[in-house]
Amino acid sequence: MGQSRTPACLVDGTAYQLGKNSGQQTPRWQALERSTHAEIEQLQEQVAASITAGNPNAAHVALLDRWSEAQAQKLAAALRQPE
Repeated sequence: MGQSRTPACLVDGTAYQLGKNSGQQTPRWQALERSTHAEIEQLQEQVAASITAGNPNAAHVALLDRWSEAQAQKLAAALRQPE
């Protein structure tokens, strides 16, 4: 996607293990998916604005790194919530 690293909770198996232990929570996941799609739209606008502003490529990568980490943490937090 453009980031320079993969969030730790995805690499170390934390998100996978949490997901295995979570039950069927369709409404929660649908809401999370809708908010993620909205955040993707915001990210696209932020990256486009950064490019238009002439920021260096490293700034775009850093933006994507922060967004990816935040999304992974959001996923892990949702998985930790009781059903």
